[in-house]
Amino acid sequence: MRPVLSLALCLCCCALAECQRRRVEELPRLLFRPNFTQYSGYLTSSSGSGGSRRLFYWLVESSHVDAATAPLVLWMNGGPGCSSVGGLLMTNGPFLANDRAELERNDFAWNRLANVLYIDSPSGVGLSEPGPTDPTELNDNATTRLNLGALLHFYSLFPEYRGRAFYIAGESYAGIYIPLLASAIIDGGHRPGLINLKGIAVGNGLHVSINDNALLETRKEFAKILGISFRNDTAIETNLSVNSYNVMHTCYEQESVNVYPCLNTTGLVTYLRDKRVREALGVSDSVSENYVICSLVKIFTHYNYLDRDILPELRRLASADVFVLLYHGTLDYMIPTMLTQRLLERLPQDNDTEGAWFYCHWTFGRASTQIGGMQRSYLGGRLFYRTVIGAGHTVVTDRPDVGFQIFTDFLSPDKDRQPRCLPPESLEDASSCGAELTVCSVLPKQQASRVEYQHKASTAEATQYSHRCLRLNAQILAIAWLKPEPFGREALPLAEKIKLDSPTMRPVLSLALCLCCCALAECQRRRVEELPRLLFRPNFTQYSGYLTSSSGSGGSRRLFYWLVESSHVDAATAPLVLWMNGGPGCSSVGGLLMTNGPFLANDRAELERNDFAWNRLANVLYIDSPSGVGLSEPGPTDPTELNDNATTRLNLGALLHFYSLFPEYRGRAFYIAGESYAGIYIPLLASAIIDGGHWPSLINLKGIAVGNGLHMPYNKSAFKSDRRALTDAMGISIGNVSVLELSVGSNGSEHSQRLSVNLYNVAHPWYPGSEADGYPGLNSTGLASFLNDRDVQNALGVNESTLQKFILCHDDINRIYRKTERDVLSEFVTLANHSVSVLLYTGALDLLLPVGLTLQLLERLSPDPVSGQDAWFWCLRRPGYGLQIGGIQRSYLGGRIRYRTVIGAGHSVATDRPEIGLQLLQDLLEPSRIWPQNCLQFGSENAEVCNGQGRQFGQQILLLGTLLVLCFKGTDA
Repeated sequence: MRPVLSLALCLCCCALAECQRRRVEELPRLLFRPNFTQYSGYLTSSSGSGGSRRLFYWLVESSHVDAATAPLVLWMNGGPGCSSVGGLLMTNGPFLANDRAELERNDFAWNRLANVLYIDSPSGVGLSEPGPTDPTELNDNATTRLNLGALLHFYSLFPEYRGRAFYIAGESYAGIYIPLLASAIIDGGHRPGLINLKGIAVGNGLHVSINDNALLETRKEFAKILGISFRNDTAIETNLSVNSYNVMHTCYEQESVNVYPCLNTTGLVTYLRDKRVREALGVSDSVSENYVICSLVKIFTHYNYLDRDILPELRRLASADVFVLLYHGTLDYMIPTMLTQRLLERLPQDNDTEGAWFYCHWTFGRASTQIGGMQRSYLGGRLFYRTVIGAGHTVVTDRPDVGFQIFTDFLSPDKDRQPRCLPPESLEDASSCGAELTVCSVLPKQQASRVEYQHKASTAEATQYSHRCLRLNAQILAIAWLKPEPFGREALPLAEKIKLDSPTMRPVLSLALCLCCCALAECQRRRVEELPRLLFRPNFTQYSGYLTSSSGSGGSRRLFYWLVESSHVDAATAPLVLWMNGGPGCSSVGGLLMTNGPFLANDRAELERNDFAWNRLANVLYIDSPSGVGLSEPGPTDPTELNDNATTRLNLGALLHFYSLFPEYRGRAFYIAGESYAGIYIPLLASAIIDGGHWPSLINLKGIAVGNGLHMPYNKSAFKSDRRALTDAMGISIGNVSVLELSVGSNGSEHSQRLSVNLYNVAHPWYPGSEADGYPGLNSTGLASFLNDRDVQNALGVNESTLQKFILCHDDINRIYRKTERDVLSEFVTLANHSVSVLLYTGALDLLLPVGLTLQLLERLSPDPVSGQDAWFWCLRRPGYGLQIGGIQRSYLGGRIRYRTVIGAGHSVATDRPEIGLQLLQDLLEPSRIWPQNCLQFGSENAEVCNGQGRQFGQQILLLGTLLVLCFKGTDA
């Protein structure tokens, strides 16, 4: 009878389990058809303080690996008091809740590789039934007993998981939960027969007491490195508009305190409060209808925290052959990277285990191997620590592809550093289910809308205009226009033929010269009528062509320019801004198409609209300088031509020629802005404008702005300490080893990992193959393809006889260029003394020119007394957002020199954080304004309505009147 009885009991257990395990058949507002099974309901347990507790669970079985054999992974959120079910819908589950409270597919869901279980713990968290809110119930020992009891109940409901590989993963305060639960599993004798625990993984975990002084100290250190603080206090602790979970992200303002501060969880919360959703999931009626993702009032504030670190448990688990993986997103202020690193310094480190780890980054259906960060092993490889470049507190939310790679490596902790590249699910046939992963199709490329350029004027017609100008030399006419006083005889080649002293000839000559100038200017200023592959209709006028100048070493040079007039401010009155890229050797026209221009070149070599274009506020001029850069005609490639003095003369001459072509800008407010080596170009050019007597009547220079500028001789040793601090904080170095100093063998050949780190923004992926364009790490393929298109060059009036292949940054010029041997602080001071506003700003994630570099220079000046807070602000006009902290600022010389850090940006602020870049321009144009006012609405206007043909006609009338007045000026003499 014994076998019969045993079989009967087994069948009875299975039947009872099937009754209690509740399958989720359908979910409201699910935007795709899932190819996996899921269950939800309640697990019964006890905290040890008396009475039973019911914790909500949600199990999603594997979608791509056989669920009958796939491992089981328990995911835990922290807090204490934060919902793991919330983690399912915003982190690594198969569904992601959008702002419309709909469920979208997650391409990097963890259930692609495993069956994943989510439990809301302790009692009262998320969808779990409430329990007592006193310290005897809300403490780490009680929570551990509660979690273990719930897990044992799960195994009784799902006996098929008994003895199968089991893992625990989570983040934040789960750094306490998980090691304690794993230890309890071993201590309770449940391993390996029932719970076959193989490993634990914790992301951005708190492994020390929440009251440990080390937490506060590392926060202060991190804030200073990342440009959030200059002093011992931090802007982040006095204003919640900084996203402390990821300092690179904006802050979403929410009224409830039961939320992740700064994170937008509106759609998620709305979804889980929906009555139909709760019915589908089997949520208990005793659970409040007002679901909150983090129960800060009832749980967090009453929780009795562990008063020690968790290192003993980590040691013990590793010695019990449980694999331990700790990983840390480096943009997290809440729990900085250095906190975990310093805890692990108390463990013996394995020899020769420091190095980089890799992940697969997918772009347009292609995978590239990227460096994820640094890693180090301890305790014979049983404990691994990894940094995650570019992620914050929630790695899997910020960098889902990286999080998926970490999860893949966690389940298969081998020593192979080359990742297994699994494509995102959107690149697969979603209806297929199984272990084989095959890319079935790649999303089709958008068809380019090609607009053919119609050439308006031939060279012959242009020549006729020149002949109508009495054959006077263009350069003489430019001088005549810019200096309207009576000409000297030595200035004109026709002086002997024209009686200048004749009173009757003066007005005739004045009128002739005026008409001649106008004709020649209209001939030489070339309007861009249409552009190929432009995906929208612009509402502004633009010109392009060449400006003639000289570097002083002999002969004339022709520099390419592109002027885009203002789209949202009257172009007839808007200021003029000159934008300059650096290098030396980098194209400013390239900056137009990838940084702050009205067009942004995409990967298909099409031009998309830039909602944060700088020509919203000003007329913006881009000049490729020196000769041979970008679309400019080539010149001599020797140090006598390629040096800062020669480039300054070249830029000034080109600017003077511009004013002769566009006399309407004479005396109008003028600004110069740029980045990188423009930190040398700009102050030298601005000083030359003042020294040359062109200021303010002709070139009314009001201010300059330089982003991530080089303002001193380039000396790597001078940058070493600042770079090291940034690499430590960003997880690119551990101990004495940095990714930038490593090389690893690959198939017998040496491959330098340095090229796989994006030096311009250490939080961004590195784009392979970008070295050919001279901007390593950045994807400029579409930009270069666009500007190398012959139709585009015709539209822009590029000289085809002299143009070589367009390159974003010309390495040959950079190599030959004789760079400055001194700093430009004296130029900044001189400009400030002439009431020229100086704004210097630095993106804090730039490894090439780190934050501390400009501060080193400015330390020689006395800072102005600090009034109020050091922070500066920008305005983001989106629902739920408002004033945001941009970084920290400091002023000098009575506010005439301002220095700002920019949180979350790298070498090119306007590229990385375009909305902040536009705010910086607005602050440059209005230096007296402290708080952002009249927050700009971006991207909502009808581009074909604003500033249309009526405004252009008015401009032409105004210009004609101005020219006539200037024409007859001085005829009374």
